[in-house]
Amino acid sequence: DLLALARSKEIPPLPAPFLATLTSWQPLLPRLAYEEWLLAHRQRLEDVFIEGCLYAAQAYLVRDQPAEAQVWAQQLIEVAPWLEEGYQILMRAAARQGRRAVALKIFDRATEALARELAVEPSPLTRWLREPLERGEEI
Repeated sequence: DLLALARSKEIPPLPAPFLATLTSWQPLLPRLAYEEWLLAHRQRLEDVFIEGCLYAAQAYLVRDQPAEAQVWAQQLIEVAPWLEEGYQILMRAAARQGRRAVALKIFDRATEALARELAVEPSPLTRWLREPLERGEEI
């Protein structure tokens, strides 16, 4: 089991077939948007894609490959703009590439998306990530 292997390692594995599958993902029968029989299947596949993007983004961040982490975090928030972890990874990735101002703008995007999608404010962790950025510190 890939997840059991990942938990046993300090650096999560990123097998090429896993990344290839994520890269080639497409929504299930997108032209049949409101077919009731399709909704549950489509949602299950989208959930797997979201989890895969989150895993890949986190793994690249752990591997100190922030540009790659940014790619997968961006994919994640395009499909799930309510998932705050995606914005947190984007903030960290931008900051680790020396783009502190971009990371602060990502915080603003997260705030807007969370208000629009869930009518909530950013979590304490997301707000905490902003504070060192404002002081010019690393995250």
